[in-house]
Amino acid sequence: MMRPRGGTTNMNGMTKGLGGRLAIILTAVMLLSIITPVCAEKKIANGSITISSITDSVGSININVGKGEGIKEGTKGIILREGKEIGKYEVVQVNWGFSRIAVTGLADGVTVKPGDSAPISSTPAKASSKKKSFASSKTLLMIVGIAAAALLFGKKGGGGGSSGGSAITLSATKTSHTDGQSTITVTATVKDQNGFSVADGTEVTFSTSAGTLNRGTATTAAGRATVILTKEASDPAEEATITAKAMEQTATMVVSFVTSIDLEVSFETIQIQDSGGAHTECTITATC
Repeated sequence: MMRPRGGTTNMNGMTKGLGGRLAIILTAVMLLSIITPVCAEKKIANGSITISSITDSVGSININVGKGEGIKEGTKGIILREGKEIGKYEVVQVNWGFSRIAVTGLADGVTVKPGDSAPISSTPAKASSKKKSFASSKTLLMIVGIAAAALLFGKKGGGGGSSGGSAITLSATKTSHTDGQSTITVTATVKDQNGFSVADGTEVTFSTSAGTLNRGTATTAAGRATVILTKEASDPAEEATITAKAMEQTATMVVSFVTSIDLEVSFETIQIQDSGGAHTECTITATC
């Protein structure tokens, strides 16, 4: 009868060990969300902006750049055909992939056509840009704070270093029970933060509440360390709590010294001798 306990310690170690990785992922994603618009704005500075479509039913005229390229409402530009200016425009609505513009300054009889060049001549006031820059700076500082807190949590919770998500589990096998003396083999299996067996030679410390261990410290081989627990016949204890510690992790297990007895009979029913029954004898076998 073996009753393992103490699994919570292992789960806590694994959970806290994720703190550092979560912080790195969060920081990378959030920084990309800030950097991408900046890169996009640089992209359209040397790009070719043209009139992309005209929708006569609603009078909409669109250019071929939008939110992804950093276009803002209020951006102004000129409309060129064969290198000559035929009108001016201002962006009134920004969408992904295109922006709607309002055209002014067209000469009588001149209309805008798809393919006309539409370079930008000015962008919205700098005050708006400064406001956005300030907001981006606040966002960046907040991201850095979150990342630092997550890293600190991961370091404190996991004990630091390679033992941040280490885990230790116990198992036991009763090897003998003779004249009241019990012998039990106890094995500690130790994993690192990635779930792999720890390096050979990792030290594991054992202790017991009853009986005697053949040694108090053992080293791992293939991720396992083993000790032998012996309980003498003179010891009245019926169970013992085994504790194992390794890489700042602890696991416990309760083992029982009580031996079960299995009985096996050759016949479940026998008859009285000379009664004429077929089975008058029975063999009973006891297995400990």
